[in-house]
Amino acid sequence: MLKDAKVVYTYRIFLLIILPLLVGYFVLPHTQVIDGTPLDAPVANPNDPTQNISYSFAHSNEEVVGNQRISTLFPLAGYLDFPPFVSHSDPMICFQDEGSYLTVNQSNQPPDVRWDVILNNQDKLTVKTYSTNCTHTKSDQNLSYGWYASIKLPPDINLSASNVTFTPKTKTYPRIIMDYGLLQGLILIPVAYLFIWYPAAGILRKIKKGFEEQ
Repeated sequence: MLKDAKVVYTYRIFLLIILPLLVGYFVLPHTQVIDGTPLDAPVANPNDPTQNISYSFAHSNEEVVGNQRISTLFPLAGYLDFPPFVSHSDPMICFQDEGSYLTVNQSNQPPDVRWDVILNNQDKLTVKTYSTNCTHTKSDQNLSYGWYASIKLPPDINLSASNVTFTPKTKTYPRIIMDYGLLQGLILIPVAYLFIWYPAAGILRKIKKGFEEQ
């Protein structure tokens, strides 16, 4: 009898605790990519586009990390927004071109643009038109970066007889990946009991009672 009781309790522990915890941690999605507020490029630059056009921004560590927290996903769970319940990856900083363009005699034309982004005066990333390039940073790292455009004009444009303006359409934004697998697994334990096991047990009891009355 004692052995049978141990088997029953082990079975209940697995169904009520271990199984929902494993489903929440390993089966259900439990990561989210969070992008911070983007910083746009300055206004249109009327300089001669045959020269390199540079843009420079300053970025503080607080702006990189952002203020998104686990409470945006689970109400009242902000108190558990720390390891091991929730973990945050080192922040990334992403550089994106959304379609920089030339204006030639008041007519927009898509140029061949290659951006070289210099991060902290040492690391270089290449960003082409309609593309995004992200790189990892450290949580305690202060960032500075500059945009440098190399523009290849279409061969049919005569600079001496044209009014040419280059308009940058770029964004820079922080990105972090949040993992809340353990918290999700713990939340699924009472959820599974209230919405799965408790109703299922009631149904089984009614079925068993019905068979006994017949």
